[in-house]
Amino acid sequence: MIPVYIVTGFIGSGKSTFINKQLQYRKKLGGTAIISAEEGSEPLIKEPLQLNADELSAIVPSDIKSYELIACKIADYVKRLQPKELWIEWNGMVSFHQLEALLYSDILSQLVQIEKVLYICTDQFVSTILPGLGNDVMSQLYSADCIITESDTHHALLRTYNGEAKIVTTPTPEKVEQLCRNSTWGLIPNLLVIGVTTYILLVTAFRHDIPYSIHQCFAIITGLIIEAIPFLLLGTVGSTIIRYFVPQRVLLKLLGDHSWKSYGAAMVSGFTLPICDCAIIPLFKALIDRGIPLSVALLFMLASPIINPITILSTWYAFPDNPMLSVWRIVLG
Repeated sequence: MIPVYIVTGFIGSGKSTFINKQLQYRKKLGGTAIISAEEGSEPLIKEPLQLNADELSAIVPSDIKSYELIACKIADYVKRLQPKELWIEWNGMVSFHQLEALLYSDILSQLVQIEKVLYICTDQFVSTILPGLGNDVMSQLYSADCIITESDTHHALLRTYNGEAKIVTTPTPEKVEQLCRNSTWGLIPNLLVIGVTTYILLVTAFRHDIPYSIHQCFAIITGLIIEAIPFLLLGTVGSTIIRYFVPQRVLLKLLGDHSWKSYGAAMVSGFTLPICDCAIIPLFKALIDRGIPLSVALLFMLASPIINPITILSTWYAFPDNPMLSVWRIVLG
């Protein structure tokens, strides 16, 4: 799935300049495709696929054929360039629902995935123009993940339109890249580092006063983490292979619908993937990102740790006098 970054806002807010600066900083111009539904004065750094804003505004929700025509045009453009990411400059007066209808259509939903929506606005626009505009502009503000402003003067007003979006003032390209990047690690690794550091400090300062049970508890937790790391690494390698080396048509042919064939393939795939429940999580995420239905991927995630050769052999080895336990584990699983 190609990540999509949407930059929207009223004309004159600086969307083209913003995209140009970001692409120059990220040094991803060669692997980037750009779609523009705006007619600003600042040219984009790379020739975009130009969409007509008036045609987009005129489409009614029931006009599926018009959506399909534009979606086919975008799909051909994306397939021809094969970009690593797609940036869309969206017109500030066209409803965001029109863009969602295009990107979530049957033609494009298997190719692209909305990553971040950034709304750019000036102080003058917020104070004088925004209150008089209609629902189309409100839909853009409401859908934004991040709102970028000139100053912090109108942050409180903007939060009345979207209380969940991050509001930042004139961010640097480095800050924008951090806003666009999804956190891979989250809070848990930070807590682990804090916990280990705290433990080392306490042991160093009060090593004779800390009960043995605390040392034992910490040793067990550390051992579990160290044991899980190789399996998580194996799962990460497997997810990378699925993301970048397995053709999407192959995945969709095997697992891409809600048929008995897809559910059967997901259930028995554990026989060819000798991985545990730790390693299956990155593979599950990779399948979801490649467009596999959630129910099929969930069945794969639950079945693979049970139905794989290593699990079967380890169960048989643990209970050599009762081989039916291995059989029942497979059947019940």
